[in-house]
Amino acid sequence: MRDLQVAAPAIESFAFHGDILYSRDGYETEPVVFIGNGNSRTTWDADTPELRDAYLSHLGFGGYDNQIHDFAYSCALLKVAHARILTLCSKGLLHIDVERNCLELDVDTPNLEELQLLMDSMGDDDVTNFSGFFELIGPTTLLERLFVRLPAACQDTAEDARSGAATGEDEDIVLDEEISLDRLTFIKMVNFRGATRELRLLRFLLPRAPVLEELVLVTPEEEGTPGNHDRLLKVVQEHVSEARKAWRDAHVTVCRPREDDSRSPAHTKYYHDDQAHSS
Repeated sequence: MRDLQVAAPAIESFAFHGDILYSRDGYETEPVVFIGNGNSRTTWDADTPELRDAYLSHLGFGGYDNQIHDFAYSCALLKVAHARILTLCSKGLLHIDVERNCLELDVDTPNLEELQLLMDSMGDDDVTNFSGFFELIGPTTLLERLFVRLPAACQDTAEDARSGAATGEDEDIVLDEEISLDRLTFIKMVNFRGATRELRLLRFLLPRAPVLEELVLVTPEEEGTPGNHDRLLKVVQEHVSEARKAWRDAHVTVCRPREDDSRSPAHTKYYHDDQAHSS
């Protein structure tokens, strides 16, 4: 997508899955432009005052190319960042991180209540991009619910959690500017295996969520045996024991998908899954 203009001032939901490009063919064109009342290009609050939720995913369309992707994903995000509900992807977090390091990128999410992050990989860079995004949206976020959809394919194992410390992969995440997720009451991670980097994400989130009420960890179906659940719960408790002092009344659940009766995100259709099944 190079140039999408939407004339819909009453639009409530916006979903886009594709390759978001920033056109530079003789002139600069933003990939997404919302045209508000009177067909005038103004600010996002005037263009889409009714926007409730937005879904932006680049999954399935390759990695980052600074010749064609510079500014593209973040430009699209800035147009919808005022929504109460956002679903973003790990490829998008990579784009944002690159631009954040090159520019003084400022993503304003004044209304954000629910965030879902679709992770198609879990390398060290993904962990950095994940934590960096929370630092970017700042300490005043109103975020209440966080959903993280981890990669379906296993990328390391629970046993690696103990050996990771020797390589530095298990070190706690340190931010340049500290944040507190003061309103975050619910965290849910799907495809959770207790892998090294998954536990790093937990240890990043939990100490910064002082009012957390519920943590739900949903295992992949093939790993959802009672023995695995007990092991995972023990591993989680060991790694977040310090954080638990701040939210000792929070309820922690480890379950298989078919046993999960907790709340679901607003966006439950994942377009990259449809793309993978049709290819």
